[in-house]
Amino acid sequence: MITVRFAREEDAQAIADICREAWRVTYEKLYSKEYIEKVISDFYNLNRIKQECKSLSKDWHGYIVAEENQKVVGCIGGAVSDDAGFIYVLYVKPNLKGRGIGSALLTFLTTYQKEHFNILYQEVNVTTGNDMGIPFYKKHGFQFIEEIPNWIDESEGSVNRYQRTI
Repeated sequence: MITVRFAREEDAQAIADICREAWRVTYEKLYSKEYIEKVISDFYNLNRIKQECKSLSKDWHGYIVAEENQKVVGCIGGAVSDDAGFIYVLYVKPNLKGRGIGSALLTFLTTYQKEHFNILYQEVNVTTGNDMGIPFYKKHGFQFIEEIPNWIDESEGSVNRYQRTI
């Protein structure tokens, strides 16, 4: 059975491991190896994730994790601005995809954003060509809005902005 909860600092290593593994698997054909490793180093290092597990604000809700048999198997994180909820990160252990873990995480985050911040819609940026992420978000009612430059490094392609009404 999958349970979803806000992450604690002791979850940081599991979150880092999942994000690193998922980044490598998801983006190996979309980004350069150097770029992948830079993003992993910048965003999914243990110290940063430990700090981000302690946050709980409108600007960053901290990480939310999915557990199965008391092991962290996925994570999501986001924020709110005005009446929009944002999804910044959503990763599941690659060998466990397709079991409803991502959907459970998205439902938890959406409920939290709606109940605490009265969001009217959600947005997510998905790398152009991400054949894992795009179908997932479309399945959950997100619609393509526009293609925009990669905000970290424009030389590494573009991202697609998706949105859904809540």
